[in-house]
Amino acid sequence: MNRIKMPFLALIIVIFLSTGIFAQDAGGTKFMLGFDFGLGYAKNDDLNDGTKDFGPVVRDQYKTKYPSYNWYYKHDKAGLAWGTDLEARILGDTLGMGLSIGYHSAGKAKNSVKAEGYTAEHYYSAEITAIPILATLYYKVNMANDNFFLLGAGGGYYKGQLTVTEEAKNFADGNFKNDFRADGSTWGVHAKAEFDFVFSQVVSFFVGLNVRYAKIDEFKYNGSTVIITSTGKKVEGNFTGFLMYFGAGLIF
Repeated sequence: MNRIKMPFLALIIVIFLSTGIFAQDAGGTKFMLGFDFGLGYAKNDDLNDGTKDFGPVVRDQYKTKYPSYNWYYKHDKAGLAWGTDLEARILGDTLGMGLSIGYHSAGKAKNSVKAEGYTAEHYYSAEITAIPILATLYYKVNMANDNFFLLGAGGGYYKGQLTVTEEAKNFADGNFKNDFRADGSTWGVHAKAEFDFVFSQVVSFFVGLNVRYAKIDEFKYNGSTVIITSTGKKVEGNFTGFLMYFGAGLIF
């Protein structure tokens, strides 16, 4: 319970403090609504470990069942993280604050079994996603031609989900698709650096770097903790890493 209460209390304190700060920094206050997309890295070895045994086992099964075909497997490991966010900002002369909601993937691992020269595929995949609801305080450095640079720090809540899918497709018969979704959540912190190119004082195009720490300790499915069958280890969801992002916004 304290893990939930303390970050929530800290977020409320930040909002109240920000209100006081903006009261002293309201000379050039503007509102901005921005949308961004980012690519980066997050380490999720649990996804790799949970999918690695599927390929060789299922490939050997198909070799026995259909020996005239050249069966092989390919294990695409997790590592690539991506995310998109919608953020509302209040920007003063030197300080600002943003509230955002988004959809992020911490990575996806996929192990596929195929036969050379054929489109038939049998795969097993696992992906960790989240809806982050975040608050960020910004320090603003004004530059020429209404452009500006932002340094930000903040935190928020990650409502996460683990999706595991097994599918056989494009076979003559026996095609199927099964999946399940397990839930988890956590609180995280982040830091950002961003440069905004402003046009006609109303449109901003921006690029930035987001470094974050957020880790989901476990996922629950029907009340039970999801584990890796081969090791008995519970599956964790790691959003810790970085995103390089770009986007655009309207300034009011």
